[in-house]
Amino acid sequence: MARLIFGLTTAAVFVAASYTPARLASGDAPIQPVQTVGWGEAAFELTVAADGSVLGLEPRGGRNPFLDALFAAVSAWRFTPARDDDLPIDTRVLVAGIWRPPELMAAAPPESFTTPAASPAVPRPTRLMPPSYPPNVIGDGMVVVELCVDEAGRIAEAQVVRSAGGFDGPALDAAREWRFQPATRAGRAVPAYVYLVFGFRQPVVVIK
Repeated sequence: MARLIFGLTTAAVFVAASYTPARLASGDAPIQPVQTVGWGEAAFELTVAADGSVLGLEPRGGRNPFLDALFAAVSAWRFTPARDDDLPIDTRVLVAGIWRPPELMAAAPPESFTTPAASPAVPRPTRLMPPSYPPNVIGDGMVVVELCVDEAGRIAEAQVVRSAGGFDGPALDAAREWRFQPATRAGRAVPAYVYLVFGFRQPVVVIK
């Protein structure tokens, strides 16, 4: 019995290890929309081809001009393609963003944001957290954070992949508070990378 259990465990590890998710290789952060004053959000589910290019984008929530800004950027992204049994394959990747209004103390609870209607092929967010504006920074900033979501839906890794200096810390803090259901492939949970975009607008000071 012990040998049987060991054999099944080893086989499960091998199956899980045979899949490698797609990962961002190159591409710029979105341009900051400046014509709006409220909170903004947008999300796309990308179809990433076996050569790493973006084949298609399906909107998964949000509104303009944020959808347009996110679409323009991620359409040109390139990925290290997903691999299954060491062969490159087409796959899906979720990219979601939250933009702050130009207000220092603007605070929006997580439940005020719409959960992206993602497919089972990507980690599905169940809780979104907006970033805080750093008190000792001046200006606008766009940060892209890469999350590795494991087979249990936990955030295994979080790192800034497109930096905006002093805005990186608040972006990472917010990203680590997001929660997910895991991605699945062929009926089993698999690890996947998710990309979160956080936009910061310089607060407008009204002098009376």
